[in-house]
Amino acid sequence: MIHGNPEGLRSFAKLLLEVADLDQEEVDNRYLPIGAREHYNLRPEIELSKSSDEVIVGRLDAKGTGDFYDRYESKD
Repeated sequence: MIHGNPEGLRSFAKLLLEVADLDQEEVDNRYLPIGAREHYNLRPEIELSKSSDEVIVGRLDAKGTGDFYDRYESKD
């Protein structure tokens, strides 16, 4: 579940847009190598509340190839 007050939901929306809008091809290979995907770890007691579970928000498409994870299954 994703719950939050208006400020928290806006913050999460901002993070999602940041990940979606990032041009992975422009990120230096030292920080995001070819085949890697940008992602953020949201951790309890740091980015999230104490009662939350860790969440990883990230891109499905890999830098340089655009490939998805092998285990990805579309809903089609």
